[in-house]
Amino acid sequence: MARARDVRAARELPRVVVPDVTNTCLDMLKARSRRVLPQDVGPSIAPGPPTTAPRSDILWLEPYPDAILPAVPGPEQAGRLREGIRLAFVRVVQVLPPRQRAALILHDVLDWSVAEVAAILETTEAAINSALQRARAAIARPREQSPALAPRHAEVVDRFVHAWESGDFDDFIELLATDAVMNMPPWQYWLDGKDAVVATMRSSGTWDGEPRPGRYRIMPAPMNAEPGGLAYVRGPEGRYHAVCLTALSLDADGRVAGLTTFVLPDLFAAWGFTPVLDA
Repeated sequence: MARARDVRAARELPRVVVPDVTNTCLDMLKARSRRVLPQDVGPSIAPGPPTTAPRSDILWLEPYPDAILPAVPGPEQAGRLREGIRLAFVRVVQVLPPRQRAALILHDVLDWSVAEVAAILETTEAAINSALQRARAAIARPREQSPALAPRHAEVVDRFVHAWESGDFDDFIELLATDAVMNMPPWQYWLDGKDAVVATMRSSGTWDGEPRPGRYRIMPAPMNAEPGGLAYVRGPEGRYHAVCLTALSLDADGRVAGLTTFVLPDLFAAWGFTPVLDA
C-alpha cells in the first residue's frame, strides 16, 4: 500500500514528468505480486491464536494512518481520498489490470480529469472512460459504505477499547456481524464468522490466561478511513509494549464485518506513537 508521502509526491509532480513516472509504475505493476490478506491465500482456521510461524515470504497489505493523509482542497476530494484508502477498496483494486488501476487512482483518488489521465497513459479519453467504467464495476461492492456511518466510528472504537482493556467482550460482541471475518497478517491466519472471532477473543491463549483488566491498553487511531486502534500489551515489568494495530470495517448496517489485525509493532513509532507506555 502506498505511504502518505507517495500520494503527496504524486500530486506535486509536474505534468510533464507524470507520464514517464506513470508508465514506469505500470511496468512495475505488471511484474510484481499484489499485496494480500490471509483470506486471499488459504482456508480459514479453527478459533484460537496462531499456531504456525509468521510468513515473511508473502507481500501482505499494510495499514495507512488517517492522521497523515495529504491535505486536499474540498470535502468531495477528501471523501474520494478517504474512500480510496479503505482496506476493502485497496484489497480489490489490486486485482485490476494495471491500466484500469492507474486510471482509477489518477482520476478518482488524485482527482485528475479524464483528459489529463488519457494524456498521461498515452491513450484516448474514450479508452479511459471505458477503463474507469470496468474498474468501478469490479470494485462496486467494497465501495458501498455510506458516509452516514462516519458518526458510528467513535462508538465502535469506544466499545472496542473497553472490551480489550476490561476483558469484558459482551458489549463489543453485539456489534459483530454474523459473517464477520478476522485477518491477522503476517500470519497466514483468518477466522470465518462471528462465532470463531468471539471464541478467539475469549481464548486463554489470546490472553495468556483468562481475559482480565489491565492486560492491554488501546490507543484509538483511525486507519484506512475506518475506525481502529493500536494495542499495547503489559510486560512482566509492568510497562505496556506495542504489539499490533487493528482496523475495523463496518457493513451497511454499521456492524463490524471485518477486523484486520496487523502485527507490525515497528509502525507505532512511524505513526507518531511511543513504542512503550508506562504503567
